[in-house]
This record gives sequence, structure tokens and C-alpha cells, in this order.
Amino acid sequence: MNDDEYVRFTQQSDIDLSKNILILNKNEKLIIIWFDAKVDEQMGQTLKQLHDNIILCCTIDKLIDSIHQIQNQKIILIVSGLHSRQTLILTHLNSRIDSVYIFCMNKQLYQDLLDSKNYPKLIGIYTSYDQLFKQLEKQIRTVLNHLSIFTLFDKHNKSTRDLEQEST
Repeated sequence: MNDDEYVRFTQQSDIDLSKNILILNKNEKLIIIWFDAKVDEQMGQTLKQLHDNIILCCTIDKLIDSIHQIQNQKIILIVSGLHSRQTLILTHLNSRIDSVYIFCMNKQLYQDLLDSKNYPKLIGIYTSYDQLFKQLEKQIRTVLNHLSIFTLFDKHNKSTRDLEQEST
């Protein structure tokens, strides 16, 4: 059975998990893009209501346009298994993309993408919201930590430059 023949139903616990993740991601320097032509309607509505920094895409063209419009932010990309191969080929070299997650019904159909090591930004393949959101939470914390370190570094360098200019 092909992955696009499956239908996923969202449970309340899945929605509750998504709320925790999106509350964590209140940083404007990080955007989550969810690309799935068949994203569960209930989950899609919940995600849209919960956070401004999430973009839902249902076509590859919308995904590519969304990525190109994002300038000074890091992207965490969640992609359906059905579109994972094409998406990875088109996006894996993009410097704005921090990490990619495949969310599907049948992990074995896409395991070769992870095993090949051709896509270092591919973090994993997940078949349940619980698994996906737990890993997303870890990644968001890591990315935000790195972003805050770079922000502190930039502020320190700017302060140093300002002091150097004042001394001349």
C-alpha cells in the first residue's frame, strides 16, 4: 500500500502536543514549515491558530515560494512522506533550512533517504505526532540556543566596534 492511500486522524492529545511545541517557538528567527498536501484539517486549523511562525503548504510551488520569501530566519521543515524525495532534492542545499523531518504513515518507504546520508539536514522519519513533536521540541531548543549565542556574539562585536570607534 502506498503512503498516499493512508488517512491520518488527529486525536486531542496530538493537538495538545502541538500546542506545547508552538508555545516554545515564540522566537521570530525560527519558522516551521509543514508541507503536506493532505494535512489533517483539524491539525492544520490548530497549527494556524496557535502560532504566526508556522506556514502550511499543500503544493511544492507554495513551499518553494515560502522558502524564498523567508530571509533572515531559520526554517524547520516538516514534509509528508509522499513529497519527501522531491522536497529533499529541491531544498537540501538551502542555507535557511536548519532541519527536515519526514512525517508519514509508513516509515519503511522512506528509510533509504535517512540511511543514504545524502541529506544531512534530515533528522528523522516519524509516524506519530508524539514522536515528531518530541523531536521537534529538542530541535527547537537547540536552534534557539544557537540563535541566542549568535545574537549575544553579534551584540558583543557591535559593542566592541562602537568602543573602538569612540577611542579613535
